[in-house]
Amino acid sequence: RMIALDFADLGITTATQASRITELRQSLSGAADPAFFAYNAASVPVVVPQLSLSKAPNGFVVPANDAVTYTLTVHNQAAMASNGTVTVTDTLPAGVSFVSASGSGWACTFTAPTLICTSNQTVAAQSSATPISVNLTAPSQPGTLAVPAQLSGGGDATCPSDARCLASASIQVVGPELTM
Repeated sequence: RMIALDFADLGITTATQASRITELRQSLSGAADPAFFAYNAASVPVVVPQLSLSKAPNGFVVPANDAVTYTLTVHNQAAMASNGTVTVTDTLPAGVSFVSASGSGWACTFTAPTLICTSNQTVAAQSSATPISVNLTAPSQPGTLAVPAQLSGGGDATCPSDARCLASASIQVVGPELTM
């Protein structure tokens, strides 16, 4: 006999839940059947969050010792909402002074030179989390700074290694104008 069931009807929506197929097979036959499991596990529609990180603005110019503000935003490009804790890690370059970081639903802590913000809020499918606003003071020395950030968690196993989970802002710090 053949019983046809839709995986979603069984509550199987990700590959991590594929063990339910084996449990179902054991319940129906009383024994595990590796061939049944292998065939059906490959057929499980895998729908997982696909998160990305953006940092804006990028490429801005500020005077030395001036305020710098940018936002970090987590986006979900998939058809499934995120799940679990989302973590954004922002590494500040030498000479930059941390002032504050906040965003609705985010808990941010700073231990030089690393800013870590975490949230348990769900990022809906095809949507974005509330942004994190980061406030810094530019260094006193002119130069170009790279401020990299990375995203992890939220049910997206490819973060932080995937490029879409990384974001960087370039900040050009200019010295004071000389007057004669």
